[in-house]
Order: sequence, then C-alpha cells, then structure tokens
Amino acid sequence: MPRMHLVLTTCLWTLCAAPLFAEDAEKPNAPPSKPSKNAASSTPPKSTHKQARVLIPKHDDAKIALNTFCLTPTGDLLLCVGGPWVDYKPKADDPSQYDITRHKTRAFVQQYSPDGKLIAEFPVDFKPTGINMLPDGKQFVVAGEGWMARLDLTGQVLHKGRTPQVGDYEKFKVAALSEAKTEMKEHCRQFEDQLQSIETMIAKLEETPEEKRTSTAKAQLKAQKDMAKQVKSQLQQFEQMLVPDDPEDTIRDRLTVTGVAVTDKDVFVSVRKLKGHGYEVWRTNHDFGEGEKVVSDLGGCCGQLDIQASADKLLIAENGKFRVGIYDRDGEMTKSFGKRDRKASDGFGSCCNPMNVRCCSNGDILTAESSIGDIKRFSADGKFLGYVGKAKIGGGCKHVALEFDPARNRYYMQHQDKGQICVLVPTDEITGPSEDELLEKAAREGLGKKLTGTWVIPNAKKPKAKNLTELVGGLFGAQDGMSQHPADVLSFEDDGNLHVTGGQLSRFTAGSPPEWRPIQQNDNLLDVGIVSDGVESFNLRVKFITDDSVTIELRYDENVMASADYQRKSTAATSSTENESIKSETPNN
Repeated sequence: MPRMHLVLTTCLWTLCAAPLFAEDAEKPNAPPSKPSKNAASSTPPKSTHKQARVLIPKHDDAKIALNTFCLTPTGDLLLCVGGPWVDYKPKADDPSQYDITRHKTRAFVQQYSPDGKLIAEFPVDFKPTGINMLPDGKQFVVAGEGWMARLDLTGQVLHKGRTPQVGDYEKFKVAALSEAKTEMKEHCRQFEDQLQSIETMIAKLEETPEEKRTSTAKAQLKAQKDMAKQVKSQLQQFEQMLVPDDPEDTIRDRLTVTGVAVTDKDVFVSVRKLKGHGYEVWRTNHDFGEGEKVVSDLGGCCGQLDIQASADKLLIAENGKFRVGIYDRDGEMTKSFGKRDRKASDGFGSCCNPMNVRCCSNGDILTAESSIGDIKRFSADGKFLGYVGKAKIGGGCKHVALEFDPARNRYYMQHQDKGQICVLVPTDEITGPSEDELLEKAAREGLGKKLTGTWVIPNAKKPKAKNLTELVGGLFGAQDGMSQHPADVLSFEDDGNLHVTGGQLSRFTAGSPPEWRPIQQNDNLLDVGIVSDGVESFNLRVKFITDDSVTIELRYDENVMASADYQRKSTAATSSTENESIKSETPNN
C-alpha cells in the first residue's frame, strides 16, 4: 500500500503557478486593497464570492482524475489529469481491510475555456502533479514522477528533463528502494515492540486463574487480546510491504512532486526527500539545469507541500506550522505570516493549513484551506486584506490548488476527492439559489423530513450491567462488531443537530457535536452531509426501505466505511432528555 494511502487510512481509522499576468484592476466586487477592519475580529468578514458551479474534467466523455491546475493569462484553465492510480475499497466483511485495484491510464494537460469547454488536450508521458505558467504567458512547466517538461500553449514540448534531486537515476532507484525498506523495517519494529508490550500484559493478566478474575480484569484481558489481533494484522501488512509487489510504485513514491513555481529566470520544484520524511525545494533554470537545493527539511501534512513564486520571492505553504513562509531565491526566509486560529479572520484552522498558496500579479497572496474550503487574501507582506469565500471541497487534508482570474473577478479551487474545480463568482452575480442549494432544499423538504427522528439497529443486544467490558475495551482501542456500524443510535433533529451513540461516527465526531445537512435525494436515496466543527468530512447515504426502516452507509468521499440496517424508534425530533434515555438502553462503543 503506497505511503500516501497509509497516511490517509491511519488518520481516518485512528481518529482518536506562477504569477497571473492580467492586471488586478480594482473592481466593485474585488477584495479590498487595504487591510480590512475585521482583520483582528473573531468573526470572519462577509464573503465577496460564492461558489456557483464546478468544472469536471473528462477524457473521451469519461471522468478522469484531476491532479492540479493553473490559469493562462487569458483566463483559460490548464488541468493536469490522468496517470496511474490505485483504487482502495473497504472489504464488506472487514472495513479495516481493503480490496486494491491498480489502474493505468494516459496522462494529459487539458486546456479549458473560462466557461468550462475543453479546448485542447496535450499528452504527457508521466503523471503531472505540478504546473505553472512562465511570466511570458506563452509557456508553462509541468512536473511529476521525477520529470519536468516545458511546453508552449500548442502542446509542443520545448524541453524535458529529470527533477534536480534525482541525479543519476539508476543510483536513485537503488537508494529509493533501500530507504523504503528501511522505513518499513522501522514500522515493523514499532509494531513488534507494541505487540510485545501487549503480550506481556496479557501474560500478567492470565497469571490470575480465570475463576478468580474480576470483571475489570476480564474486560482488560479481552481488550488486550483484541488489540493484539489488530497489531498482528498491521504487522503482517508491513512485513508484506518489505518486498513490494511493484518496485516501480515505490520508486515513483520517492519521486513525488508536490508543486512547481516559475519566475522570469528560475524554476522551483518541491519534492519528497529521498532519505527520511519531509520535503525540500530545488531551484533550476528554465532548461532544468544548474539544480540547487535551496530549502531543506520542510514538513508537509498528508503528503502536501505547495509552493509559488513571484519576482524575487519564493512562497511556501508551511501547512504544519499554520503559516506562509516568504523566502528569497536562495532559500533564506525573509518573513512569514499566519497563525493557528480558526475563529480569527487572519488565522488558519483544521489540522494543518494553509494547504495551498497563490501569487497575484499585483503582489497580493491568496491562501486556500483544506477541509474548511476558505479562500483568503493577504498583502505582499502578509497583512490580511479580506475573506473571499468558501469552496465546497469536503473534509480531509488534501491538495486544494487555487487561482484568481482578475479579468472576470473569479476564483477557482480544487475539490480533489471528487476530481473537480469549484468556481466562485462575485456574490452580486448570483441572483437566485445555486443548483446545489435547490437540490438541498428539495432534499430537506422531502426525504429529509422523513429522516427526522431517532433510528436504532434492530435486535441489538443490550449490554450487561454498566457495560464494563465495552467501556474498558474502548479505552484500550478494542473494536467489536457493533463498532463497525455507522452508529448504534442516530437522532436527526429538525434543527439540524445530530445525536450519535456508539459506532464509527461517534469516534469521528468526538469532542465536537455534529450537525446533519441534506445534500440531495434521488428516488428512495438521501445523501446527508455530517458537519463537525464546521467541516463536512463524512456523509451518510440513507436508503429508505419503508417509512420506518432504512439502510445507512457511512462514507468518506465515495468509499463506504460502514453500513447497517436501522428501524425508527421515534418520529418526532428527539429531546436531550430522551436521547440520554436512549443512550442508557443501547450498547456503548
């Protein structure tokens, strides 16, 4: 399993371009050129833009994977699409395990008009994951899988070469496989140490004869045995990875390119470090020669580290530090701005942000936040100028490339999970509800009303007194059959509040009371968004069998994480008192 997917899986299941060239002329709806009065306020200022539609790339009339994008000086979009990918789907009998399907497809840079029409398609022989325009507006650089290429807007490849960290490719391959094996051995050692500790505790608990064990000791023993089983399974997976099924996959992972930035004389590329974890930024000329590492040992959450450049500045979205670093071309930091503060207008939220950054031709800096979907504008020296708006991108740490078209006063932001680009236009251009809002309204007034109330899993066994075994087992991370369900009890209130007892969803929303939002309905199917701490990370798909019986799937992106059948317990919005009563009657996970 590739490193990127391991990071995502661990996070989920242990939830404990270069400058733009048209002038940024001030327009009535454009962000202010002076710092907003709300900069220090805990309440974000009113947005200037709103999502109106999405652009979905296709190849031969079929949806194709979107990797990243940038804009041309005329406002056309250049999309990096395609390449090999791996599809993971949880197994029906054990959602912690995955069925893996490997796909291979051709890769392209596609050119779309501002109204979303495909103009041209340029094939490339590597998976492109970084792209940016040259200041002349006539050429662009695309990079990925250890390659860089400079093309003109007719798609002609003017120059191609290896990314500068590679050097001798044959030596790089040997080193990459060696480092990957070293990492896997370290992971195995960590699991072996954990397993040994658990087995020591099991042996100590078993020293007491079974008939003399207290209920607490029995619960601890069960929890430790369950944990040992899980750790053994993880250890086996890592041991299998010591000999990769496809060494080329391992090498490609070490050739990861996370971003490309271009100035009138330099090309910057951010790549994964060969040894250890983290990322580094290299500088080359336009023919990819004179390679020099300028920034080392950068952290990046979930494989994401974006860079941009303008004139003599190199910008790095240091998401793990909740800041944008401003460097000179030699990699010396001259300034940084940003702070971890979800409520402040000039702060960044979620687990790691800003995820992506963009330079405007007037010197302003744009930031994009994954999970949250916020776009903000700062001055060249990092002063907060204004809140642009929110793109509907779903939860999770991921690449959220963004762009600004000054001629049309339009913003774009990537929704990676669904392979599409959100288009944000000035709020006064939207005279009525958007298509998404119409779908939500219909769903709220239709199946959403029918969903309101409390739903339970039929024939669920009631726990023993005080449910001690489950309580202690939960403390030790043990999972039983019920925990594989979306929840034991779900109470959908008509004011949007959601009460969850047990199951996977209770773990994912721990510490932040969730809300539910109808998304759309189709026949007897209702899609529901789950919002926790302002972020919509998970969804429910509800299939109505009858008015009082449903099947509910818990989903992350398009993947089903858990599923169960439910029956209605009450039809009215459940009160807090009734919810407490329900909790006491149902298994506690």
